[in-house]
Amino acid sequence: MTRTLAIASGKGGVGKTWFAISLSQALARMNRRVLLVDCDVGLANVDVQLGLGVVTGLHHAVMGEITLSRAIQTPDGIGFDVLPGRSGAVYSGGLDPLMTGWIGHELLRKSSGYDLIILDLPSGADEGVRELMRLADADIILTTGEPTALADAYGLIKATRRYRVGGVPNIVVNFADDVAAGSQTQAGLGRICDRFLAVKPRSLGIVRRDSRVPEAICRQMPLLQCYPGCDAARDVVAVAETILVMKDWV
Repeated sequence: MTRTLAIASGKGGVGKTWFAISLSQALARMNRRVLLVDCDVGLANVDVQLGLGVVTGLHHAVMGEITLSRAIQTPDGIGFDVLPGRSGAVYSGGLDPLMTGWIGHELLRKSSGYDLIILDLPSGADEGVRELMRLADADIILTTGEPTALADAYGLIKATRRYRVGGVPNIVVNFADDVAAGSQTQAGLGRICDRFLAVKPRSLGIVRRDSRVPEAICRQMPLLQCYPGCDAARDVVAVAETILVMKDWV
């Protein structure tokens, strides 16, 4: 059975796309068939970070210019498939009803050949983001310890709380100076959510700040491929392992 995992963030600049790429590769190396979908049409950068140089992608499929199978790319050596959003795409509708409807009715229903579909969502909490989080089997909200990132993560949890009755949001803290700092970030966000929303986020892991991350991005290669032994790579693998043993996809 295909599972869908949406990766979201309240604000930009928290490392969501490189995390999505790294998580996709970690899961693929655990013998899962993975499709990574860049849903940030127009401001997409999965293709840039992977050096794909593609000319077609998600927006072409949504507009009916190509079939879904033609839009999906299979880059050499990374182990997972990619449906790119294409940076600078002419499609400017963003996550409008046309886009979210196509993803929900075409992509998620016709991609049964995968174990996991990972949706790299645009930052923010607009209606399209909330709708794709609702459609997914599970979601991860990525944040950092910066006050603005935490405030926006809280806002996203609050905005999506109405359809998470009985469930809890999943959190990953990125760019933590160390495990202790990441744990403090998680605890602080947990206290706020518990107090004002009566829900405590579930931690899926902490990813430490690592100089190898920007190096991998500059090389346009997945982190696990060029620096598999670095701290951030090991942390992402740990998150992947936690995801695979989750009994409740909420």
